[in-house]
Amino acid sequence: FYLASRAHAALPAAEIEAWIAAEAATLAARLRAAARAGLQHVLLLSSVKVLGERTDAAAFTAGSVPAPVDAYGRAKWAMEQEVLGSGLAFTILRPSFVFGRGGALATFMKQVRYSPVVTVIGDGAQHIQPIWVDDVAEHVARSLELPRAANRTFELGGRDVVTWDELYRRIAATLGKRRVLVHVP
Repeated sequence: FYLASRAHAALPAAEIEAWIAAEAATLAARLRAAARAGLQHVLLLSSVKVLGERTDAAAFTAGSVPAPVDAYGRAKWAMEQEVLGSGLAFTILRPSFVFGRGGALATFMKQVRYSPVVTVIGDGAQHIQPIWVDDVAEHVARSLELPRAANRTFELGGRDVVTWDELYRRIAATLGKRRVLVHVP
């Protein structure tokens, strides 16, 4: 089971490619060690970010073509390539925005609860398909138990596809707040 990578890595542009290469090399070394130790199946928790950014309301599917845009997505894609080339049986899971107790959702809720103006990164139109952390954990457990999950990649998302603006509006409605959304680059 492997999930390392830094989301939202704040690195100078000149260091990003070296960071991505280091992420892939670290995983490659671990895969070689795992193979020597007799490991037969590896599970990589990747990210839907390997598929790029979407602004339409369509969910990613098994037929979606990888097109990572940011450093995190490119690092996860490089790691997927290492897993595919390892010779080990694999399962790759690509969750969308994962939320749960604490974490980013709690931060978003605090922002909506206490600030009359809510900042949204980008134009707010990018679609996400949030998935509860317990559901991701269930997919991890099941993929290790089911032989038919071997040598396959799965996109994981919740049942709702929403924009970032819609997510913040739903949080505001749930908390009984009226908030102004301000988009920042």
